[in-house]
Amino acid sequence: MALRQFINPSTLYVPQSGFALTYSDNGGVEATHDFIIRNADIGNPAIKAAFARGVAWETVFSNCPAIYGKLTLKKADPQDRGDGFTIFRVTFTGYEFATPGSSSGEEQEQATAVIEGQLEAVPLTTHPKFVALSDDEKSTLGKLITGEWTWIKDPFDSEYKVAVNTGDGAYYIRPTADQLVSDDSRSFAIIISRGDTTYESAGYTYSYITESEMPFTASQLAKVGKIVTNPLGNPTKPEGVWTWLYSGVNQSQSGDSRYIKQRNYKLIYSNLTALFLYGE
Repeated sequence: MALRQFINPSTLYVPQSGFALTYSDNGGVEATHDFIIRNADIGNPAIKAAFARGVAWETVFSNCPAIYGKLTLKKADPQDRGDGFTIFRVTFTGYEFATPGSSSGEEQEQATAVIEGQLEAVPLTTHPKFVALSDDEKSTLGKLITGEWTWIKDPFDSEYKVAVNTGDGAYYIRPTADQLVSDDSRSFAIIISRGDTTYESAGYTYSYITESEMPFTASQLAKVGKIVTNPLGNPTKPEGVWTWLYSGVNQSQSGDSRYIKQRNYKLIYSNLTALFLYGE
């Protein structure tokens, strides 16, 4: 492509023909446009002001298509041509669906979403069958997990029972009130006695990614750590008593007015404990 040269000495920079545009999946836009500048003018305050971060593309390129005019300058990379002129390769950035003047942070959004599921080791105490046990059974099993109590075969009737190690190699059987009766509680006792205190559970995470002219608001950040019945994008969840926990956010910035925002959610078992800890 032929370079456009200066017409007269009063011209400080010349926009070059053609520019490149890149779109993200979430409505973000970046444009790259070259400008020629005399090496002697690089320190000129007018040049510094024209190519300062945050300057609108339409300010330095009057023929900029109107739809892209509000993109703002992100960076300008100089490339000396070796003939007394420098090419400024300028990157302008912005958001396709920006709503100027909005204060809610909930502009029109072009979102993408990612859901991931994989097995992960989690405590036995989070298993739905454990959660469904009585408080007394949970207390007894908790002491088996910590090693305070143990699960042994009673030599007098050959039944497995909860006992305490006296420290001298002997055991005494706990009272009837501390014994495990239900089939599920006794199954957990067997598992714990084998040294297992975790199990493999399906762990689901969901991410909702958008771009905007505004960062996260204080009210949006305050929702992290809370149960969300229907996250943005309304993701599918497995059958059963599950709910989404708003587990975190990520935000990065490109230029002065383009924010890439990611909301993260984790699927948790919905029970009274979860509602107490993470509910409103």
